[in-house]
Amino acid sequence: MNIESFEKWLVEEDNKATSTAYNYKTAIPYLEKHYNEIKDLNINLFDLNINDLENVVVDYGREGKYSEIGDISSGTYRNAMNALLRYKKEQPEKLDSIIQPKDILPELDKKKLSEYWVKYKEYFKKPAKEHQEKYKWNVLKQVYEKWKWNVEDKAEMFKKAFEVEGSKNLWLSGNFFPIEHTNWMFEKFRSETIEIFNTLFNEELPLTERIKAFIDFYNLKLPELQKFVPNKKLNYHSHKDLRAIGLYLSLQYPEKYFLYKHSMVKAFCEKLNIPSIKPGEKENFVKFIGIANDVLDFIKQDASFIEEYRIFTSESNNYQDDSLHLLVQDFIYTVASHFDANDVLKFKEIIEELKDLILLEDSPIENYKFRDTAPDFVWILDNDNINDVNAHYEIYKIPKTKTLTINIHFESKNKSENDFFEKNIQLPDDSEWFKWEKSRSIRLKERYDLDSENIVDELFDGLIQFEASAGELVRKAISNKSLIVNTNPENKTKMKFPLNQILYGAPGTGKTFKTKELAVEIITGNKIKDREELTKVYNELKENNQINFTTFHQSISYEDFVEGIKPVMDNIDSSNIQYEIKKGIFKEMCSTAQEKNANNFEDCYSKLIEELIGVETLELETPKGYKFSISLNRNNNLSLHTGANKLKQGTLTKENILKQLNGEDKFDGWEGYFNGVIDYLKVKYNFSIEHSKNQQQKYVLIIDEINRGNISAIFGELITLIEEDKRKGILKPNTEVLEVELPYSRDKFSVPDNLYIIGTMNTADRSVESLDTALRRRFSFVEMQPNLDVLKDEHNTNGVISIDGSMIDMIKMLEKINKRIEILIDKDHKIGHSFFINILTFEDLQLVFKDKIIPLLEEYFFGDFGKIGLVLGEHFIKNTNTDKTDIFAKFDDYEDRSLLTDKLVYEIKNPMNLGAEHFISIYE
Repeated sequence: MNIESFEKWLVEEDNKATSTAYNYKTAIPYLEKHYNEIKDLNINLFDLNINDLENVVVDYGREGKYSEIGDISSGTYRNAMNALLRYKKEQPEKLDSIIQPKDILPELDKKKLSEYWVKYKEYFKKPAKEHQEKYKWNVLKQVYEKWKWNVEDKAEMFKKAFEVEGSKNLWLSGNFFPIEHTNWMFEKFRSETIEIFNTLFNEELPLTERIKAFIDFYNLKLPELQKFVPNKKLNYHSHKDLRAIGLYLSLQYPEKYFLYKHSMVKAFCEKLNIPSIKPGEKENFVKFIGIANDVLDFIKQDASFIEEYRIFTSESNNYQDDSLHLLVQDFIYTVASHFDANDVLKFKEIIEELKDLILLEDSPIENYKFRDTAPDFVWILDNDNINDVNAHYEIYKIPKTKTLTINIHFESKNKSENDFFEKNIQLPDDSEWFKWEKSRSIRLKERYDLDSENIVDELFDGLIQFEASAGELVRKAISNKSLIVNTNPENKTKMKFPLNQILYGAPGTGKTFKTKELAVEIITGNKIKDREELTKVYNELKENNQINFTTFHQSISYEDFVEGIKPVMDNIDSSNIQYEIKKGIFKEMCSTAQEKNANNFEDCYSKLIEELIGVETLELETPKGYKFSISLNRNNNLSLHTGANKLKQGTLTKENILKQLNGEDKFDGWEGYFNGVIDYLKVKYNFSIEHSKNQQQKYVLIIDEINRGNISAIFGELITLIEEDKRKGILKPNTEVLEVELPYSRDKFSVPDNLYIIGTMNTADRSVESLDTALRRRFSFVEMQPNLDVLKDEHNTNGVISIDGSMIDMIKMLEKINKRIEILIDKDHKIGHSFFINILTFEDLQLVFKDKIIPLLEEYFFGDFGKIGLVLGEHFIKNTNTDKTDIFAKFDDYEDRSLLTDKLVYEIKNPMNLGAEHFISIYE
């Protein structure tokens, strides 16, 4: 690389004009001279590696130490440095020119290396129970025996190679799934994936070029793969890091490459005083090869240990490791993770590695920030409310133990503020409350071992889980202020509900009925327990248009939900069809909710603003008759003017006018001015405090099966308007209301804050994680699990029925069925309690199984009657195996004919023909 090839590249590859390329070419020697003089060096910028050159570019950047030099010629010199960096990154580097395997370790470090080697030899003699990494020799033997890249079916070979007995930690951990991910790549993009592996294994190409191509390919295919395999945990990033690449290269060329893990290499380098490496950079892998080769040369000098090692590797279950590369990797890993590591240092290293992992560009929690690190805890802040002293994530080491926990801490000194969360947040199953300082906080139930090999991945995975469960609830509570205490003693609800919430759970968990309860409670403030009374009140509110119920399905559209053009006929027999713009369900509800509140404070204040726009000042009087004037400022608040010269004295904000209206005496000396404005609203715009309070009615839109509709298409641009801070202020003022123009009617439209949206979602149809992201961010999610207590309380005979002296306990039955389903599938496919509430007789139970439970299980298990048998037992499934020798047409050449005729076939027995003892056998 030289200045002439740089100029040529600028024109041909970087699309620069000839004059610009010449200016950059002449700038580089000047910058090089300046840098050498400042640093007292004698270097050529073209010879610097990329890491060092990046540091030089920063120095000449806008905020750099030598920014005045970079600014020369309107920034030409700074742009020249950036261009040189781009040029360097695009130039292929030969492996041999990068790796300098000799004398990487300084003399002092070689002495330390000798000390570590003595320790390691003793450590290596320990049994596998203590030297847990010895599993690698066994599993790698299994993989190497099956790894044959030159076979015809490479995808199948790859899959089979990693099907081993024993630990799979080399390629599987809490947040690292490269093998399963690559198996999917082979399945969906077979030829392209084989080709990129061929490129990776092509030793004629520079190593960094191969690594870059491999990573780019995986990143390119990730969005497509996510459509085919929408698994959030396994597929949120492409699992193509240097750890996986090192594994693949070591399998293909065991005599040349080494197993690699960034955190271990980084820790090893720090202990040997080798310049640190950064995460994710492909040059680091190349640098590591040089380091590992240096260590290999050192180890080879110990002939007596090598002889002992050969005895170990010659054992039948162990990989032979002819190149000693696995020994080198194990030594580096052991030095990094076991020697000279006290708990404080180890905790610090873990947190640093966790930062590196979170900061990767494809990390799902890349926006997290770390703060206030201590020897036994670190604060982690997100960008959405869990981000200050009062609420933050914290990784905490329990004193005098090696146990770590992931918490959300509430540290406000205000006890009532802390109590607020515990009283009103119902935690998911994976979290729990615990005593913290003088208050309570939340933690993930999972505990983490400081010495775990995969501790960083485990913590990372735990943070993702925690922020999506308890974290989501806390964020909603803080942002919506969705839970407040009500002091009314007459059975009034103590909760102010989220404006948007979704009840989700398995079929039969009472979601639809719960929406009725919530709707009545939101509107009336009363929690009605009697079912008949609840239904009566619900129907009255529905009749009064305060509740509307709809169900989403695949064909519902924006035109049905918001507004659209619909046909209108003069009469039934008319052939003359006209069209008009009609309101949809949602727009109709929004209009109704706002029309009922026409005389509230918000509307009257808006009219005052409109009046002030046309005048310089408006003269008013205080209740005692003193004159003053107001004018409109740029924030739509009122500027106060007093005296004959109308001198400006300050500002009467809308917020403070409302506080005065609500009786907050906080404005000493200014009460008269506030009350003067309020009196003017009463006289001029017919504002009535009582009328305003009485007319602030609430409305509820219930959307059943919300996940069955295309949310983005149905809500359209209005999905943003349903957020609390974008709503039109009916119940409380909002200066940041968002209003849009609708596409058909051209009406100005906003969503009022007295309209509540409650959705239901069946998790057996679709998981919460797979919902539209825009929907998830704007709704609070409330899980509805099968509730055995409800079955016991609501059932006429407490969940037990009798037949001919036999007692059938439906509570035990449901509990046992759901435990089995959770193991076989997951908790989202359990059976709900509501299927059993109305069962009064044995015949009712038989019918429910025949018409509800069994069809649901058939859907869950895709007709796999064997698994249905594992749920219900042998009395519900029978083997219909008969002699199938002559069932098929004559065709003796088909090799697998005998396998097919021996296949077992099951069918479900008719529950109407089963007795009580068969149902009892489900749980006994």
